Amino acid sequence: MPRSPHDQAIVDRLLPAFTTWSKYQQDRHVKYNRQGRVCRLRLSGLGLTMLLPEVGQFSQLEYLDLDSNQLTSLPEELGQLSQLKRLELHGNQLTFLPEELGRLSQLEYLYLSSNRLTSLPEELGQLSQLEYLDLDSNQLMSLPEELGQLSQLQRLDLDANRLTSLPEELGQLSQLQWLSLRDNQLTSLPEELGQLSQLQRLDLFGNQLTSLPKELGQLSQLLRLDLDANRLTSLPKELGQLSQLMSLCLNANQLTSLPEELGQLSQLESLDLADNPNLHHPPPEVVHEGLKATLTYLRNHQNGKTLAS
Repeated sequence: MPRSPHDQAIVDRLLPAFTTWSKYQQDRHVKYNRQGRVCRLRLSGLGLTMLLPEVGQFSQLEYLDLDSNQLTSLPEELGQLSQLKRLELHGNQLTFLPEELGRLSQLEYLYLSSNRLTSLPEELGQLSQLEYLDLDSNQLMSLPEELGQLSQLQRLDLDANRLTSLPEELGQLSQLQWLSLRDNQLTSLPEELGQLSQLQRLDLFGNQLTSLPKELGQLSQLLRLDLDANRLTSLPKELGQLSQLMSLCLNANQLTSLPEELGQLSQLESLDLADNPNLHHPPPEVVHEGLKATLTYLRNHQNGKTLAS
């Protein structure tokens, strides 16, 4: 298949060594479609310190992998890649993103983990087809409320940042199935998170939460809730409404008692209560007997109160 002279000229500029590579190397890094246009660029681990603006001229590019380079900024011309579906930028040194990224109307996957981002442009909220957004291991201290406009987003990874709060607009992410916020500095959660009707996994390990909004009990599809290593002293009784919950992690908190409504969690397979030294309800000897004994204890106490009333 003849290659587009236009696209090939840009490849030669982006990768000066391209013509010296073997055919195997060339094919590994650059893929052409049936029209001879560049549709995939795999440029990971090449030691790139800058990206030429001409990259925006690949009008049929669908996949761009720039992982593990040394990029500190991106050309605004990236926003011209109207067919781009996947953009990988893991392991660079980016401190900011150009607002033009918001023009990538077909983008479905955006990987930005292990960079140095301290903020995000509000224009990211315009990525109407985005399904996966990975911002793990950056230096984000806040999120733009416009992220709530990502109507197709299914997974949002914000582990290992510096977030102290979340915008209530995150509750508008109606398709979100996975929300990971491990190792941040959150002290509270917006009650609007209870509106995430498709959420299956919520990971809040390693924050500074002292309480939870009762609205979390509305997460009817939730399968896993990780609250390890926080500062929780109590839990809302509404968590007992999480009818699909299979795993509840509460290790290393400051709990003194569990709501008896947790005994209603009929699908629960794993309950971690280790390192809650002040927990007395249920008592330690019951907890040590395992999940079944703990849930039975809570259920019996709830039933006893019902009978007494």
